[in-house]
Amino acid sequence: MKFLDPRLFRYSRSSRGFISVVVALALLTTLLTLLQAFTITSVVVDAFQKEKSWVNLQPQIRNLAFIFGLRALIAFFGDSLTRKIGAKIRVELRTQLFNQALSQGTELNLKFGYGKLSLIATRGIAALEPYFNKFMPQLFIALIVPFIVGVTITLKDLASGLIILGTIPLIPIFGILIGKYTSEAMAKKWRTMGILSSYVVDLFAGLLTLKVYGRSKHQKNRIKEVGNQYRVETMKVLKISFLSSLVLELIATLSVALIAVWIGLRLVSGNISLSDGLLVLLLAPEVYWPIRQVSAQFHASAEGLESSREIFEVLEMKPQSKGHRNTLNRLREIRWDSLIIEYPNRAPIQIPRGSAKSGEITLLVGQSGSGKTSLINTLMGLVNPIKGKVWINNINSAYPLHEFDNDFWLSQISWVSQTPHFPHGTIAEIF
Repeated sequence: MKFLDPRLFRYSRSSRGFISVVVALALLTTLLTLLQAFTITSVVVDAFQKEKSWVNLQPQIRNLAFIFGLRALIAFFGDSLTRKIGAKIRVELRTQLFNQALSQGTELNLKFGYGKLSLIATRGIAALEPYFNKFMPQLFIALIVPFIVGVTITLKDLASGLIILGTIPLIPIFGILIGKYTSEAMAKKWRTMGILSSYVVDLFAGLLTLKVYGRSKHQKNRIKEVGNQYRVETMKVLKISFLSSLVLELIATLSVALIAVWIGLRLVSGNISLSDGLLVLLLAPEVYWPIRQVSAQFHASAEGLESSREIFEVLEMKPQSKGHRNTLNRLREIRWDSLIIEYPNRAPIQIPRGSAKSGEITLLVGQSGSGKTSLINTLMGLVNPIKGKVWINNINSAYPLHEFDNDFWLSQISWVSQTPHFPHGTIAEIF
């Protein structure tokens, strides 16, 4: 699972500004963290070791208060700004999803289904909020702050720097291992949610038929079964999240404790100064804290990471190639070879050769799932078979269907849905 999908920059212009903002916030956070630690160290050393008076300490205390206030302001305005840009990115992605659905609605429905598409456009987009508002800013802070602070600690005390160098890789290593299971669990949860969504949409579509045959009550147990499966998958994700938090907190706590004990022993023996020891103690938690936070935010935004993959899969779906032919003297016959039609996660559908002549009634007979609807979609040019061709017989010649412009071909035929209905309004308004 990618923390930052490069496809985001392709589909959202606001994402570039978003990255610039979070990088700037990370650098400011690093600078203020160092200034805060140096100022606190200076106040404590001057007060207890140099025994300076309150009056002499006031300028440093004012500086410290200013730094605290500045950190709070940057955190507040930074959070507000990332929320606004994140909301703008979600609007851009949702707009492109709708445009994609308008231009390739049939192809998208055949590949994903109405339920999955509605899930992506609603819950999927909404799940990006914690990803942009929390995870992304914290990710860049975790990339910048620990490195700069760790270098500062090493320059002040090599032994503490070596301890950090030996322990800090454990956090991302365990984070990646646990994140792998989180990614798999979240993908399974998202698939279950998609199944539930598609099932509910199909149930509503066929509710009238189920009512007529008295089978509507039997669907209650099926909905309960799928809903319970979704609950189980959600609890698995939460269990992994709590486990990862425990492991990462334990590593970070023990690492800081090890540094503190080592500094304490050397302070007693006089091998390190109070200012250097205190500075290292103040900065050590700042090395581990951002990484612990990004792990916590990762689990909070894992659904957004998974949904972004689904969103980009929809946006990257290319339209079927259009032909250039836009003339047809007279349609005499549509015939097709032995066709093989393939859908995702389904066995290929094989359709025997056949034909339909103009002016005659052709009846398609077959069991449910044998390919009747798929053949109609193929004859309309909405589905391309992976094997075989559809031929359009003119008066004196025959042309493959894929050579015709889609809009032109659809203007030459009429089609009535399996579930026809009149829209609202009078007959005159409709026609």
